[in-house]
Parts: sequence; C-alpha cells; structure tokens
Amino acid sequence: MTETTVKNNTAFTVIIPTYIALQQHDARKLLAWHGIGQGGYMLLGLMMFDELGTAGGIMHIFNHATYQAVLFLTVVSVIYRTGTSNLNKLGGLVTQMPWTFLVMLIGIIGHVFN
Repeated sequence: MTETTVKNNTAFTVIIPTYIALQQHDARKLLAWHGIGQGGYMLLGLMMFDELGTAGGIMHIFNHATYQAVLFLTVVSVIYRTGTSNLNKLGGLVTQMPWTFLVMLIGIIGHVFN
C-alpha cells in the first residue's frame, strides 16, 4: 500500500465512526465508537512520519486513554446507580450524583480540549 492510501484510510477511520457515534443511544457504545474515531486521529498523527506528527499522535494516545477511562468509569457508575445506559432514559442525575457529574464534566472538558 502506498503512503497516500494509508492516510486516506486513516481519514475514513476518523470520519465514519464519528457519525456512527452520533447515532448511538447507549452511553457505552457512544464512547466506544468515539474511541475508534479518535484512533484515526492518532494514526493520522503517526502516519505523518515526522517528529511533530509522531509526538502529537503519542500525546493524543495518552490523553485520550486517560479521559476515556474517566468517562467509562463514570458511565459504569451511572449504570450501577440507575440500571440503564440508555441516554434517552437518563436525566436529572446532577442532583442525584453530583460527584459523578463533576468527574464526568472533567472528562468531557478533557476530550473537548484534547
């Protein structure tokens, strides 16, 4: 495979899982598809074959792993408390689980500025 083909496939790995994640109603599936899409960004950085791209790809791996772990743990906490991971059935958890909300907010902010 040529370098251009690999970069194009990596770009599709960024785009397609992101659209699939937008259609999910299950919190775990949403985070999983989001992680696959972010993996495309990581690969794209590594496929630049220069110092900056490699450093950015590796930094993104560590940042994403950290914040994704925080989000998965808070989602599991919500599932444990409510018995469901369906985002359509969850609401008003800020008052019931304020610490979980705060930790999840930190994870979300970390993902936005990642």
